[in-house]
Amino acid sequence: MKLQKQVLITFFILTLICTLALLWGHNQSLPSYEITPIGKTVILNDNSGDISMDLEEFLPLAVLAVWDISENDELLKMQFVITRTWLLNCFQDKHTMTLAELNAQSQMQIPCVSYRELKEKWEDCYIENYNRLRWLQSLTGHEII
Repeated sequence: MKLQKQVLITFFILTLICTLALLWGHNQSLPSYEITPIGKTVILNDNSGDISMDLEEFLPLAVLAVWDISENDELLKMQFVITRTWLLNCFQDKHTMTLAELNAQSQMQIPCVSYRELKEKWEDCYIENYNRLRWLQSLTGHEII
């Protein structure tokens, strides 16, 4: 009887330790999704100077200027495809454009937030939200309509 109690207690403690380790590991190691560059460069003017980024790096900044990260997955994926299509149409044969040139080409103001603003807005959820966003973007590939 005493041996059965020891075995049960040991089993319970090991199960608890494994469960806690898995939960802790899940929160600490979020996946990172690589996005393949599309080969078009957007130049943003920041207070500290110009920032160049591939169109695929710029897409989340345009999408999240209009939509919130809490939106439905399919809606955000759709917005990635629509925004990518719209921006690529503005680029036409060019490989590099400033945001001002994109605005002039599209004949409207392209909404844009910065990664710094997203980090301030999301605070402790930044890594989780960023990875969710990149995962959704990765599911769209370089799809356009």
